[in-house]
Amino acid sequence: MGVTGDKALLAALTALPGTVRAELTREIEAAGEALREEMTRLTPRDAANPGPHAADGFRVVTDDDGLGVRVGLPTPEDVTEYFWFRFIDLGTQGGAVRYRRSVGAGHVRRPRRWHIMNVPSRPALHIRARALDGMAAEIRARIGAAVARALEQA
Repeated sequence: MGVTGDKALLAALTALPGTVRAELTREIEAAGEALREEMTRLTPRDAANPGPHAADGFRVVTDDDGLGVRVGLPTPEDVTEYFWFRFIDLGTQGGAVRYRRSVGAGHVRRPRRWHIMNVPSRPALHIRARALDGMAAEIRARIGAAVARALEQA
């Protein structure tokens, strides 16, 4: 008794990794975007501040292999530009903070002087953790469904 359909099965199994990867990449990017939207929803906006808000800097960066995303402020440049998100997310102890700052303008090295700034006490909002905790089950379900779709297509 001979085996039939072996070439079709071999072709389907050979295409399976590419099919699964394509489905996973698409679903992981969608899950990353949903997580970004949730973080944006949880981040407060200061109505008194006309400038950029921390939530304006949130974005999704996909890894080179397509199987991972970084959500929020994924690059050092983003973290520097929206540095105050750390204070919103992790909170502040409050009190007087002593720091050094260059005096004067321009690119010439200026003398640095000590300054004191009073920082208000703020509770930690844990925006990143709350967004991920609230969406973890949905993200797992989406990824599981993507794998199931890929296996059905094969």
